[in-house]
Amino acid sequence: MLNTTVFEFPAIPGEVVSRSPFDFEAASDLPDVPALPETLIALELQLCEWPVNLGAVASVLLGDLGAVIQVLRQVGREHGDSQWRPDRIEDCICDLGLRACLAEASRGSLRRGDRLSEWTATSVHAREIARSCGVIAEEACASIRPCQAYLAGLLHELGTLPIALGWDHSELPANPDLCALRLAECWDFPQFLKEFFRDACRPGRESQWTRLIAEAHRLSGDRATRGSLTIFPVLLPA
Repeated sequence: MLNTTVFEFPAIPGEVVSRSPFDFEAASDLPDVPALPETLIALELQLCEWPVNLGAVASVLLGDLGAVIQVLRQVGREHGDSQWRPDRIEDCICDLGLRACLAEASRGSLRRGDRLSEWTATSVHAREIARSCGVIAEEACASIRPCQAYLAGLLHELGTLPIALGWDHSELPANPDLCALRLAECWDFPQFLKEFFRDACRPGRESQWTRLIAEAHRLSGDRATRGSLTIFPVLLPA
């Protein structure tokens, strides 16, 4: 039997209730997410080096929203919710293998034109927020690891993916926050990412995750206008 539960926002803030069916099997068959062409070229070049620099490969992957999603999806297929599921991208690379990661990143495709331009802009924004999240976690957050903060920042607009890529997304929730959570669940993303998206689905609730993203946007805006980055300890536990 298919898992067909989805949640929508009720009138009471901070709670979610079951409203309409969600077909996890249909969502798992959604198209592959494209990596940017320059990312694929950079990965190919890295794999030509000997010995291969794992850190350099991870850096290339982490700079591309689509490539990261593809790798996380494949790890989810292989491990599900197992306690042995790797969370860090470096560990995912070691688990899948370098060439398997390149193969996953290469599955998606976009025709050149407006869609590619929009997706490139989306990826650049995601990378900027991810970097800010990582810096904040390093300097001001005791309970969120920098690698987790980076991935949360990179994927913070996951729920807009179907619209950005022009998918037929009728089986997905219209609300972007709920859409992100359902994608993270059906693709078996790491537990901390499910927690991150779950927090976003609770209206009126402020958590370390929501403060992290808000502060990352502020800092990214400051950096764009002043060319500098100043960290404030806004994410320390209350």
